[in-house]
Amino acid sequence: QEPLRIDLEECIANNMVFFEQIWSAMAYAYAHKDDLGQQAAQQRPGPQGQKNGRVQLGTALAVAAMELPDALHRCHIGGAQADMLIDSVKAFGAGMHLTLSTPNKLASQGQITEDMGQTVRDWSKLKWYDFGFDLGLLCQ
Repeated sequence: QEPLRIDLEECIANNMVFFEQIWSAMAYAYAHKDDLGQQAAQQRPGPQGQKNGRVQLGTALAVAAMELPDALHRCHIGGAQADMLIDSVKAFGAGMHLTLSTPNKLASQGQITEDMGQTVRDWSKLKWYDFGFDLGLLCQ
């Protein structure tokens, strides 16, 4: 089989709306993780705001999932190549071990939300270096 080649710059540029939806859903989930997690753990409907939050998050993720085939097409990825990509993702952890160290200082939820917002702004303004730097800080 031919190797899978993707022009990431073109792929990202052609899918900015798709990636913005993903980032927005991630930022929303992180900003509301305590509310969403509590409600899921209790297995009962919470206040209307929490219920609406879960619906909003679920809707955003469902829309993104439905748009994934179109996003792959805009990256010039056909069916066979998409299958290769999925197989690669599935096999990613096979036989691997990962150790992750984090700094001892934990950022506040407000600081993380602010940093996530800056990362999304960098992404939407196509500031790739700043985006990568800010994303790296978020992952610490």
